[in-house]
Amino acid sequence: MATAECDSEAYVRHVVQEYGVYYRFDRKLSSLGYLTPTQYARLGRLRSDSG
Repeated sequence: MATAECDSEAYVRHVVQEYGVYYRFDRKLSSLGYLTPTQYARLGRLRSDSG
């Protein structure tokens, strides 16, 4: 990322917030069978609803 792109504190906050959302919800985890946490939670709910 070029220095000129990081001049604004608001821009940096936005980028960090976007990464936080990715890291918590969209990142695939090997410990979850390469599913995202959201996908894993949905799968767990589907299994508990069908049982």
